[in-house]
Amino acid sequence: NFEKALECSWKTRDKFIIGRALDLLAYHNAWRIGPTEDPDEKTALQKKALQNAEDAKRQYLTISFTSPRGGVNWAEGTYLWYYFGLAARETDLNRKRELLGKALEVAPDILKLAENSGYPDSAQEVHAMFARVLLQLAIVEANSEEKRRLLEKALVHNEESVAISEQVEPLGYWNLGIMRGLTIVTRRELADLTKEPETKKNILQKI
Repeated sequence: NFEKALECSWKTRDKFIIGRALDLLAYHNAWRIGPTEDPDEKTALQKKALQNAEDAKRQYLTISFTSPRGGVNWAEGTYLWYYFGLAARETDLNRKRELLGKALEVAPDILKLAENSGYPDSAQEVHAMFARVLLQLAIVEANSEEKRRLLEKALVHNEESVAISEQVEPLGYWNLGIMRGLTIVTRRELADLTKEPETKKNILQKI
């Protein structure tokens, strides 16, 4: 339906309508990646979602508009999702670290854009993605002190994401469930870094 909407929107020459059609295509193509089994098709969809988001942003720029859409593959920060998505499917550890490093590099600027946008949904989602990137980097990190630093930083972004969700969508159990689940995984990883039973218990009891 959004492909058809995009075809119609080009005829209007209305940059807002074109941008919205592309923006929503970016969202739906990103969601199509999950249930797709073929790795090459997943990568093709990732690139298509990236292109949709970039094209949407170009349309928005001409009218000084910021995408109001929360959720996956936000048009203003699509490279955060792109690099993370590629890293998630990468089997080579060095390449995975490289892709996660690229995601981490772009994350602070994208978070600043989200916070300045005035759209809490966008800020919530970028905090959530920032937390995921840090968690995955921690999982592949060999140095225990660096792993701890990454996990503690992931918790900060994760808790901020939960706080925003609780404020603006207290009945949005999907997002809250995902983010609280991420908290559990992150704290478990932190607990695994210590052999002291009481410290381990204290970390896990905060879940």
